[in-house]
Amino acid sequence: MPLIIGKQTVPDRMIGCWIRRYIQFSDGARETATHVIWVQTASGMGDMRIRADRPALRHCVKLADCSDSELLVLAEQDCSCARTVLDESTRPHPTATWPRGNDGFANQPVQNFPEPGWFAWREAGDCMMEWAPSGAYEEEWRLQARSQDFAMHLVRAGATPTTCLYIAGDYAMMARDCSGKAEQKKPLPEIVAARFHSRAAAEMLLDGEFSFARRQNSQSYEIQLSSLPWREGVRIDLSWAVTASGDGAHRTDPDGQIWNVESLRTRPCGNCCPARSRSWRLRNRRCLTGRLIANPLLYV
Repeated sequence: MPLIIGKQTVPDRMIGCWIRRYIQFSDGARETATHVIWVQTASGMGDMRIRADRPALRHCVKLADCSDSELLVLAEQDCSCARTVLDESTRPHPTATWPRGNDGFANQPVQNFPEPGWFAWREAGDCMMEWAPSGAYEEEWRLQARSQDFAMHLVRAGATPTTCLYIAGDYAMMARDCSGKAEQKKPLPEIVAARFHSRAAAEMLLDGEFSFARRQNSQSYEIQLSSLPWREGVRIDLSWAVTASGDGAHRTDPDGQIWNVESLRTRPCGNCCPARSRSWRLRNRRCLTGRLIANPLLYV
């Protein structure tokens, strides 16, 4: 699974789409009633935590259609994106940190557990365990099928608000920051409620988007979970992202927007890569990149 573009900050076994089975806290309480999804590329990651009983809000097509109480429900969602850096030299377990950098952000002003994570893999890599060094929690993550053979991390160039795309095989997560900023370090529902006197200001804290999608065919992904519930069921065409262009380090979407490829990783095609030397592959990286990206399904 060679790195084609960018810098890899996590080991191969961490790349993929992971769904949390449970979180157990230091007091022994175990929680399983939240949809928690983590899409990890060779560098960046997107993470969504949305209550399973969140209302579907099918009567809404935009934030303006939501009541004040419905906005508060949306404000409870916990979504973020960042770079993952795993240090495998630490003990007793490899330690991950999540620096935000220039393209990472979170919808919640306050982190529940602002500390690194310890990691270990079980069951031939299909189970990933995470622990807080403080002992505050334990999480069990399950790898989703067809999510490790191809991974891309893209950031829209010069975009305001910041917009990122994470693709891991059959799964993708789109993350767009909100247009408003919460200046106070308080839970988001409290800040939103305090701005109801100016409805537009409250909505600006919620107009970002985190959407998780699954591939339906070679070009189309369907949104299955979104911080904007009315987006669920929408199909998005990501063929522009998985089609090589120019120097291979950029992509152009249907609206003409340029995206920077922060990292791209895929396994060898099985036809030419294993039989070629490393120096040949480096000399012909553009050609190989174009060939690999043009048909990612070949490697899944």
